[in-house]
Amino acid sequence: MRVFKVYHFGQKSSVPFVYLFDRSIEYLNNRKLNSEKVLFNFEGASHFLDRIIKKFPELSSYVHQITEPIEMKVISNLNEVWESPNYEKEGSYVNAELLGAVSEGIPRSYPVSSMFYIFDKIDWYHNGYVADPTYRNDHKVSTIFPIHYLSPSIGVWYPGTGRHVWAVIEVSSEQEMLETEVIKTLISSFGKVIRKEIVTVPSTDEKNIVTKVKEIGQSIVKEYIPRLEHMIKELPFHYEDNEIGSFEISQNVILGLSEKITPKKSIIETFIGTGFIYQGSDNGVYTISKQDSFHNNIEIEFVLAPTTRSFECRLKYQSPLHFVSLLLPITRTIRNQDEINQYVKNARFLVEYLEETVIEELRLLYGPGIPWFQYY
Repeated sequence: MRVFKVYHFGQKSSVPFVYLFDRSIEYLNNRKLNSEKVLFNFEGASHFLDRIIKKFPELSSYVHQITEPIEMKVISNLNEVWESPNYEKEGSYVNAELLGAVSEGIPRSYPVSSMFYIFDKIDWYHNGYVADPTYRNDHKVSTIFPIHYLSPSIGVWYPGTGRHVWAVIEVSSEQEMLETEVIKTLISSFGKVIRKEIVTVPSTDEKNIVTKVKEIGQSIVKEYIPRLEHMIKELPFHYEDNEIGSFEISQNVILGLSEKITPKKSIIETFIGTGFIYQGSDNGVYTISKQDSFHNNIEIEFVLAPTTRSFECRLKYQSPLHFVSLLLPITRTIRNQDEINQYVKNARFLVEYLEETVIEELRLLYGPGIPWFQYY
């Protein structure tokens, strides 16, 4: 199993794209980090990319015409981990200064539909060795989502609008997992972290096990769905029928006539003493979690639809390689803060039941996790 930490850094659209490219080179040089090569990919209408080739004929051997998903021209040296066609040429190398010069024309002189650079195979911890690139899930990396490329690297992306910088760090020990100096230096160069991912990639031998465990885990969870539905009558709180329709609720929210509700406060107060830690919120998703004695993770996710005020709760149980989730059968429209409080208490009632039942079965199925592994 390989473990990657992926950090995404927020960027203002006003920042010149070439600045981010130059900043990446400066970062590597200042910290004496080597990048094996720079992967690049420019996509867009033929006449726009022809401008680049005319100005930089050195890139002409990297031009490709594609027809899927739409017909367009591509200038690229991507490797075999990316979806076909495979553009990389043996021993291919393009000078970073040339790529920087192209960046200066983005987006006005060269209005490409997408462009990204990846400073690939960075030896973040000076170990003297960097493993070959890989990809998440079972399919190769699409240029539509270059952030899915898994190799120790720094990526700089112009996706037609905006700017995006991300860094991929592979870790294999507790020291590397908990190490904070690298991320501090990245923040000082690229700004605030807007999202962090922990991505695991099973080995070839582990993939068959993962598939089998997933099937068993889903069958275990499926058995508990009717049990939970039967427990609805035992919930601590029951609601009166809504006299207001979802359309009218949405209209009131849009017009600012609805009562303000704050799920965070209710969630934190309701789960005090349970061992769950509030992890944060993002676009109406509120998350709490705790690790069990097997070093696996129990996560509770509350999702509030901003206009319809539909509120739902999902329990997730995960180890570094395995994952299963269960939607609690208590989804409903929330009208006010009192109903939020009641809803979260109903959720706790069901979560406590699931911890004593389905989680126990899944824990035995998954087995012990990795003590140093972080889920957030």
